[in-house]
Parts: sequence; structure tokens; C-alpha cells
Amino acid sequence: AEDNPDNMRLMGRYLRKVGVEMVPAENGRIAVQKALTSSVNLILMDHHMPEMEGPEAIRMLRQTGFRRPIYSFTASDAKADLALLEEAGSDGVLAKPVDRNKLYELLASCLEHEEEAQPESDQGEEDELKAIVEQFVRSLPERMLALRTHAEDNEWEEVRHIAHQLKGIAGALGYPELTEKARELEASIKQGDRPKFELHLESVLDESENIVNS
Repeated sequence: AEDNPDNMRLMGRYLRKVGVEMVPAENGRIAVQKALTSSVNLILMDHHMPEMEGPEAIRMLRQTGFRRPIYSFTASDAKADLALLEEAGSDGVLAKPVDRNKLYELLASCLEHEEEAQPESDQGEEDELKAIVEQFVRSLPERMLALRTHAEDNEWEEVRHIAHQLKGIAGALGYPELTEKARELEASIKQGDRPKFELHLESVLDESENIVNS
């Protein structure tokens, strides 16, 4: 369950490499519906999603008697967020950007027929990853425009949401500096520190422009 299409595509690639079928859901409400009507052995649930967030979806599933493993994706390391996920019934957490090796360790521990990952040199897989990266880079100008517009309109939740998405995916696609700058931007919003916010916003915009122009 993941609302960020870049993360969804990347996770799909990781799972296909080890022979795991993915049942996608773009928000928590759809994840609950699919989990209760499909035969799933493991749920990977994002924390922040529209309509119904991860903790609420996990809690609802546990209340219905769903007992299969549920692991949460989160780009947050705040103790309160981690405690919320645990209280809801999450079996554990995978930090974003997702470390592929840690993901495979989790799959091996939860699924019986997880296959060995294919070599990264496989041309088809490399082409697919390149396409995911290129699509992400093409999306940056629109995201940066949205960031600036929402900031000018003091729409902080919208700015935080974009920063959170960038924090969760950029590093996994080879842009760790953008992940770190987005992390700082999101933190400045939570802290209500306007001078730091302005500084980190420009830092994210500049780094994104560098990526697009590289």
C-alpha cells in the first residue's frame, strides 16, 4: 500500500525480482479492502497516505481478525510515529528510502517461496530501473512548482506532503542528497521555524534543479 507512484513502481521491481506477486493499493482504505478480499501473505503498508493512513488501516485489519504479517514503510524516525505503528498492530518497520537487502531479508522471513534475486546486470531490469529514475526526474519540475506555490500560499501540509514523498524515494533512486534536504525541509515545517524553512526550501529547489539539468 503506497500512494507515491515512484515508490510503487520501485517496489514492484524489487518484488518481481524474487518472484513475489504484488497486489497494489494506493491508499489505506483500498489496502484494507484488498487484504480482506484477496489471498495475501504479507502486507507492506506505507505510513502516510490519503483517505486512510497506515496506522488506521492496520488497526482496522487487526480488529477484523487479520493475523498475517503487516510491516510499515515510514520515512520518519520519530519515536511517537514508531510507537503509533506498533500500537496499531504493525509487526515491524522498514525505513524509507527502502534498503533492498533489508526488504529481501523480510520477505525471506515471512514468505515460504521467496526466490533468489536475479543479478543486477540483467539488461531488462536495468532498463526498468532507468525508466523509473527518468520518470522521477521528469516529475521534478512539476513538484518544485507545487512546492513553491504551496509555500507562497502558506499551505504547509501540502508542502510537508511533497517533502515527505521526496524524502522517501529520492535516495532509493540514486539521489541521497535530495532525500536529506527534503528531510530537513520537512523537519523545519514540523518545528514551525520559518527562517530554516525558507533556507531548506531553496536547498530542495536548487538540488532538484541540479538533478533535472544534469
